[in-house]
Amino acid sequence: MKQHNGAGNSDSATEISPEEAGLNDRERDVLRLLGAGYTNRQIARELHLAEPTVKKYLSRAMRKIDQPDRLRAGLYAYRHLIGG
Repeated sequence: MKQHNGAGNSDSATEISPEEAGLNDRERDVLRLLGAGYTNRQIARELHLAEPTVKKYLSRAMRKIDQPDRLRAGLYAYRHLIGG
């Protein structure tokens, strides 16, 4: 796994792919919904999870994809899991 450099990645060509990141299905689901603009509460309802569980999956996914915050993780999800 790549080490976070503090700046975050903005170019999908230099970002680790979801496959390379080793995201599991739930992490992908959470990121996909985040990229679609859902809040943690909405993600929890949609996936029938508790909100703290969504936060856990999101934190783990953000580490794996080397994105430091929710906004960048959502943009990553849009680029890699939704919009291409």
